[in-house]
Amino acid sequence: MTAALGARLDQTRAELAAVKTSLADLKEAHRAATLNEAITALDKWTDRPHLAPGLHLAIGVLTSLRDDLDPPTPDHERHTT
Repeated sequence: MTAALGARLDQTRAELAAVKTSLADLKEAHRAATLNEAITALDKWTDRPHLAPGLHLAIGVLTSLRDDLDPPTPDHERHTT
């Protein structure tokens, strides 16, 4: 009986670790999506000459953060269906 409980406890711990990993992945994906929205919103204002230099800097910083969170897939690794 004790061995069975120990095995079940180990299985539960493994499942919990998998859930924590999945939640962390979702959190990172959400951050990347939010950064995409911010980049898109800022990009709409870059046609204003007096705002463009600062906006381009901000867009570059946000793009860098986004790519660190959710790196783009290189063309040779993309799967087409």
